[in-house]
Amino acid sequence: MPEIKIKEFVQALSLAAEKHKFQRRAGYDALPYINHLIKVSQILIEVADEKDRNILLAGLLHDILEDTDITREELIADFGEEVASIVEELTDDMSLDYEKRKQLQLEGAKQLSEAARKIRITDKSTNLKDIFEYPLNWSLEEKQAYQEMAAKIVDQLRGTDEALEQYFDDSLNYVQKLASEVGEENKATKLDKMIAKIERLIKACKKAEEKAFDPLSEIHPRYTESARNLIYYREFRQYDLRKLQESLGSFGLSRLAKAQAHILAGLKNTRTILKALRDGRPIREDKLELSFKKGSKLLRSNAKKLLGKAVRGRSTRIMVTMPTEAATNYELVHKMVKEGMDVARINCAHDNEEVWGKIIENVRKAAESQKKVCKIAMDLAGPKIRTGQLKSGPQVRKYRPIKDEHGKIDQALEIWIGPKAKKKLAHLPIRQEDVAFFKDAEEISFLDTRGKKRKFRIDKWTEEGIKAFLDKTAFLETGSQLFRLAKREGDSISVGEMPYKEGAIILQTGDQLRLEKESLPGSPALLNKKGALIKPAHISCTAPAVFDQVKVGEKILFDDGKIEGLIEEVHPDHLWIKITYAAEGGGKLKEDKGINLPDSNLNIKGLTDKDRKDLPFVATHADIVNFSFVNSPEDVQELIDALTELEAIERMGIILKIETQQAFNQLTEILMAAMQVYPVGVMIARGDLAIETGWYNIGRVQEEILSFCQAAHISDIWATQVLEGLAKKGIPSRAEITDAVMAQRADCVMLNKGPYILKAIRLLNNILTEMEAYGEKNTPFTPKLAKAST
Repeated sequence: MPEIKIKEFVQALSLAAEKHKFQRRAGYDALPYINHLIKVSQILIEVADEKDRNILLAGLLHDILEDTDITREELIADFGEEVASIVEELTDDMSLDYEKRKQLQLEGAKQLSEAARKIRITDKSTNLKDIFEYPLNWSLEEKQAYQEMAAKIVDQLRGTDEALEQYFDDSLNYVQKLASEVGEENKATKLDKMIAKIERLIKACKKAEEKAFDPLSEIHPRYTESARNLIYYREFRQYDLRKLQESLGSFGLSRLAKAQAHILAGLKNTRTILKALRDGRPIREDKLELSFKKGSKLLRSNAKKLLGKAVRGRSTRIMVTMPTEAATNYELVHKMVKEGMDVARINCAHDNEEVWGKIIENVRKAAESQKKVCKIAMDLAGPKIRTGQLKSGPQVRKYRPIKDEHGKIDQALEIWIGPKAKKKLAHLPIRQEDVAFFKDAEEISFLDTRGKKRKFRIDKWTEEGIKAFLDKTAFLETGSQLFRLAKREGDSISVGEMPYKEGAIILQTGDQLRLEKESLPGSPALLNKKGALIKPAHISCTAPAVFDQVKVGEKILFDDGKIEGLIEEVHPDHLWIKITYAAEGGGKLKEDKGINLPDSNLNIKGLTDKDRKDLPFVATHADIVNFSFVNSPEDVQELIDALTELEAIERMGIILKIETQQAFNQLTEILMAAMQVYPVGVMIARGDLAIETGWYNIGRVQEEILSFCQAAHISDIWATQVLEGLAKKGIPSRAEITDAVMAQRADCVMLNKGPYILKAIRLLNNILTEMEAYGEKNTPFTPKLAKAST
């Protein structure tokens, strides 16, 4: 064993000092790296009584290859092959990240030479003490992670040198004690900070209550505690609480994210637990104004009062928009109730009092026959801004046989020719007296509107009409002539009144559109033969009041946002709009399509003349009035006053439809105004709301509305496009299913009408029942894992 010479040691020390002169220990601002290398050598000499030249020189130089520009060949030239080999064994690949390097040290520990093992044990001992004794910008968790990794590596090196291993163990015990002391100190400090933060929040909530004294004095007795809780929650949400929530989570405590229904109780209870942890004493609960249990109970009882008793196994109710057919088809209504409909929604924007009355009669009868409760909710149409009438298209219809994937005729079109339509068959109208004209005929020939020769093959003739087949596409219009003979000779009869083809304006990005204040029939742009614009497209607006309230530069959207525009000019009787977005190939703008003005500060009152006309019927026959396009507390007061005049305020529930940016921004004020009466609910009308607030915002917005409703113990209804594909086309999308699952957190989910509505109710009922075990409102549960089954 060659002993070291002072000259060689000083040479190695000098080289290490020179090469590491600008280097500081990782995580330290002012600790020279050479201190670490000297300590390694000192421990090897003092603890292990090491005299081996190669080990002591390698101890001084063990990091020089990974940290400096020295090469292995230079080490060999100055200190020999043995020293260079030991240093190389201890050199990490600095191209790898920190965690990977430490993992490789652990995996390669047993392959080290005895000399390298001694230096590695010494290195870890020195590092352990340094990270706890010197100021270091590592967290306690990071320090403890290094401590654990160092212990694992040294465990792989046991049996190398008893003195060095004992020194490591002593160092480990020492730093563990320090860590414990630091941890306790940090824990107490962290707890004090959290307690102080929560106490500030409690004081802020109580101060907010004092400021809101006047509004609270108007609240219905059933909502007194709920209104206070809403005030507390709004104040609570004025602060960014993410750091506090992270700290609470690190102690395994509730992060207050689900405390909406009892926010002050949540804060006080958390403060009590934190104090108990800090002081090491049993938990002594504070007296709570609105307890966890009572908050949840209020949510359930208020939902029951508004929406009816929940069915067994499903707390989320199902609201269904009633089609006109429900007035005459009792069997359909009976099946809707049977499949799970809890609330029947009638939209006053469609049909009339006679139809509404028949629908209500069928719903009441169906519910009574099945010993169920099905509430009647009627939507006031509200001040919906829509496109006006368009000039009608021609009275022409296209009849097309079924084609295969290659565009070839796969199946002839089955058609009914007669005065009345027949279910599931295409219809061509002719007069009753003309049906006899084709008795005993084998075909009906004609020229279509394009001059194409076409014929119907007669399958069956009856006195009511004719069943026939069409093999080629044909266009027919009112007055088209139909012949018995293939040559289209002799007598003929005329096609009856065909429906007008729905008008539409095709708009491209960059087009101009004139929006008219006066109710004039709109029309597409007029072009000359060369395609140059003669007259731009124009269409009217059903809300003339907006023309005095919009400004140049504000955004305007049509048909649920499918077409976007920018207001370029504002005139007393019209607006000039530049189309900024339309579908590729052009967007179709039709009459009675929604118009949204999300940038405009519109002052449009909640109750329209039509609403006031419909309200007496609604107040007499419905259980709930759905208030469309509520924008302000004043709108709510207007409805309350109108219902009070009708002496219906005590017996009716109110659901506020939140569908504008303005309503969302004033949600607390709107809820406080509504809580003068009992019971109250909120419908999240996600269609218009998404357009108004932006598609990228709708996820956040609907979550906020759910949270604020929960804070006010007000029932919430999840609406718009729930299982829309299934209700209309018979097949749901995967996204729709996920949406329906998420809707389980609301008190009620609304389905729109469609040909497959029974199928949609059935599926939604199954989804909501299945998901009941996984949560209550915004609080998730964890039931026993179950296998998927059909």
